[in-house]
Amino acid sequence: MDASTLLSQMKNVHQPAGISIFPIAIGWYILLILILVIICGLLWWRFIKNKYKKRKTQIYTLLSEIEKSGSNEMLSDVSILIKRVAIMKFPGVAVHTLFGEKWLEFLDRTGKTNNFTIGDGRYLLDIYQNRKIENPDGFFACVRQWLGTVL
Repeated sequence: MDASTLLSQMKNVHQPAGISIFPIAIGWYILLILILVIICGLLWWRFIKNKYKKRKTQIYTLLSEIEKSGSNEMLSDVSILIKRVAIMKFPGVAVHTLFGEKWLEFLDRTGKTNNFTIGDGRYLLDIYQNRKIENPDGFFACVRQWLGTVL
């Protein structure tokens, strides 16, 4: 037999199919799920953080607007703002029932200060008397300090 007849009798060599990326091993599925869970958790955390930051900015903006207004109702507006923040931050406490000295003691306890019972925060006792605040800078500094601690 000569070489040309032997070559003609040979069959074609077929290449095997390439290795597919799927199905992948179970470890890769677990890793992909873990990465997706981490990404979703980070997005959720960022959403909550932005929501919290936006609410805090709105509260401070409202306080600044009240301070700039200089109206006779400034004291009652600040009191309403503080009461709303306290209701939001302390849902287990019956904040809406507190008034007078107990309200000031609550503010001191939650704000870790004594500015409300013996300091400039005592103006909150005069909300129904429509008096002007003699030291508005000290009063608003006291309120901002409480908000900074609570928020």
